Amino acid sequence: MIVGGVRLVRLLAEGGMGRVYEGWQEQPARPVAVKVLRPVFGGAEARRRFRQEADILGRLDHPGVARIHAAGTCDVLGTSLPYLVMELVPGARSIVAHSAAAGLDHAARVALVTEVCDAVAAGHARGVVHRDLKPGNVLVDEAGRPRVIDFGVARCVEAGADGGGLTTTGQFLGTLRYTSPEQLPSGGGRADARSDVYALGVILHELLTGRPPYDLDGRSPAEAERIIRRQVPPSLRRIAPEVPRYVERIVGRCLAKNPAARFADAAELAAALRAGGASTGTGSLPRRLLVAAGCGLPAAVGVWMALRPTGPAVHTVRFDLRDASGRELALATGARVYREPFGQIAYWAPERPGTWGEVIYRIESPFRVADASFAEIRVDAWNEHADAVFDPAAEVHLDVSPDGEHWTPLASSTPTSPPRRDDPGATAAVRGSRTVFIRARLFESRSYNRNRVHYAQFLRSQPDNGMMPTLVLRRHAD
Repeated sequence: MIVGGVRLVRLLAEGGMGRVYEGWQEQPARPVAVKVLRPVFGGAEARRRFRQEADILGRLDHPGVARIHAAGTCDVLGTSLPYLVMELVPGARSIVAHSAAAGLDHAARVALVTEVCDAVAAGHARGVVHRDLKPGNVLVDEAGRPRVIDFGVARCVEAGADGGGLTTTGQFLGTLRYTSPEQLPSGGGRADARSDVYALGVILHELLTGRPPYDLDGRSPAEAERIIRRQVPPSLRRIAPEVPRYVERIVGRCLAKNPAARFADAAELAAALRAGGASTGTGSLPRRLLVAAGCGLPAAVGVWMALRPTGPAVHTVRFDLRDASGRELALATGARVYREPFGQIAYWAPERPGTWGEVIYRIESPFRVADASFAEIRVDAWNEHADAVFDPAAEVHLDVSPDGEHWTPLASSTPTSPPRRDDPGATAAVRGSRTVFIRARLFESRSYNRNRVHYAQFLRSQPDNGMMPTLVLRRHAD
């Protein structure tokens, strides 16, 4: 069979978007790969958009990107099928298969992904997003060089379809396991460079642990979407303790639910991977750990934690909700940071009365933790003992966990009871761990609109009286 002047030789692979063949192109004479896509086009205008997008992708020039040589449509039994003629990667294996076959150690796998980031960054620099990064689209050739294939193919197909993130048949364009929350149909189907950063984080997680961050096997599409959008991934080093801490933190930032919490693009991710390894050689990030706001947080509002030692056996994590340069948060659902119009006061509170808000922070410790305790932290429901500002239904609960799955109560409060602290139990829960998860659950049945004050508050930052929420971590005696 001849497609676009290329004789198809054999079938190489078949996936959700179509089939890939090895082919021989006569002019110029060379082996190529031909991807024949599924029929999703709606007319002449759709075909024009497809060719226009293919032309843009054909101008991508980077040694780590498999080039697109030509694109068009062919008629098969009366059906117009789009095709792409692409560079054939000799001796190609997926990045996962290559890493296993070559017996690459963790450092070599991180270095390989860093090269992949360079290739993806070439597309980002031209405004092109891959949208479907996965191990099968990151091949390694006979010489051990990674090559990204199908760069922007999803964009080509979407350009030729009558919709955005879905084709005319309603098929989701992407591989769910590697798809960012915002790309999901329930997330609006949007994608930008930060969506590729998420997928790169999933790939790196899989390379280093042997499994992706979420177990989606046997899950329904709706349940899988819920997991991707809401579940906090387990600590990478809990699965693979030998992985350097700086890599764990970088992967965690890639997997942030909120795109604003991730690296801006693949170039920034590559720079972080190189800087993290080069700065220490042992896998430690600089002492300042930036943590970005999670989902539900306005882009203009940031939260940061600075991990600073106060002695050889003590580290403190300070929460400053007034700082707008922040980076990562594990999860924020139904809650946001509010700022009162006086005193530069900031705090977490529920987004809407009558619904629970949840905030989860993940703190990486430089040592095994003996105990964790809070100093100068507000975890009580706001109440001035006046009918006008009293909400008897308000609640705040603070929990702690070593893995983000098994929680132990740390503190709780309602307007009618004083704050109750359960520090001994919390200490036992995280003893010996290098990761500490803090979860706040907040509820209020009504809001006090005057001065935008909320009843249920968490992590209240009040600089006029020196209040700064602080978590104190003490080193385990080993």
